[in-house]
Amino acid sequence: MTPSQAALALLLVLSSGTVLWADEQSSANELRAEFVLTFPEFVEWPVPPDKPDEAGAFRVGVIGDDPILHSLGKLAPARRIRGRPVIVRKIAGVKDVGDCDLLFISSSEKEAVPRIVSMTMHKPILTVGNTTGYARLGVHINLYRFENYYRFEVCLPGARDSGLRISAKLLKLAKVFDDGEGKSR
Repeated sequence: MTPSQAALALLLVLSSGTVLWADEQSSANELRAEFVLTFPEFVEWPVPPDKPDEAGAFRVGVIGDDPILHSLGKLAPARRIRGRPVIVRKIAGVKDVGDCDLLFISSSEKEAVPRIVSMTMHKPILTVGNTTGYARLGVHINLYRFENYYRFEVCLPGARDSGLRISAKLLKLAKVFDDGEGKSR
């Protein structure tokens, strides 16, 4: 099984209604971290002019206070995203969001989301959150909890503005916002 097939299998299992492990907070954070590290396998980035061979590490940033930072840090050393080693770091503030390939926006940053989206627009940075309403605000992929399950939604206009192409395989599993007015299909 190729890495992308394994990633798709994980997403299918996780999004098809697998009950969240117990209800332990650490397990929920690990599950969210797995989603965050799997999403990039279904996203195509434009080739950045300053890194045409993408030899550097895949940079995951976490802005705000969220225990997912610890879970991402535990998983990252054993992972490769798009053939690159993964590094995870906490982003100090909105002004530093441009130094990531993927930016996780915690719920503590809800007031700053419009500014973050504005700063990442037209840049090849995949934004991911897990707070109600984030996809409607332009965050590319937003995890949300429905009963005992995690689901996700995708903001296609936001992804397109950043030059990112999200795989149809991922879109089939998501609630998709595609019209620029916050309506889903």
